[in-house]
Amino acid sequence: MNLAYVLLEWKGQGWRNQPQARRRSQLEQVIVRSNNPVLLASPLLTGNDWFDLARQREASRSLGVEGMMLKAREALYGVGRTKDMGVWWKWKVDPFSIDAVLIYAQRGHGRRASLYSDYTFAVWDGPPDARERSLVPFAKAYSGLTDEADHLGTLQDLLS
Repeated sequence: MNLAYVLLEWKGQGWRNQPQARRRSQLEQVIVRSNNPVLLASPLLTGNDWFDLARQREASRSLGVEGMMLKAREALYGVGRTKDMGVWWKWKVDPFSIDAVLIYAQRGHGRRASLYSDYTFAVWDGPPDARERSLVPFAKAYSGLTDEADHLGTLQDLLS
């Protein structure tokens, strides 16, 4: 099964400047006319209130997606993070959290050579009362430092 989310062009004409509701309607017509059983329109969710939408959003994990997109019916299609094209909002489910051990911190390069900016994390491979267990690396993260500011500070700042 293939899901179609948006119609950006139709019959040689760009549709990015068309409202969301019109693009969706035309997309559904194109799919019906294609008579292709493996091409489907993405699910269209509606709700009576925020609680109803929140309940539907909770199904995201079981569907293998990170949340839902809320789109104003009159919103145009914007490229990138365009706030002037209408209202679109990605409503993500809360991320999982995990207790991890920082096992490695690497200094940055160039202007950031004096900062630790690359971090490697591990988890224990057994319960706390296990006789033998070891740390298993599972993720590497970057601090997100920018030229304007050091968001995380140095490793010494983090550990103090």
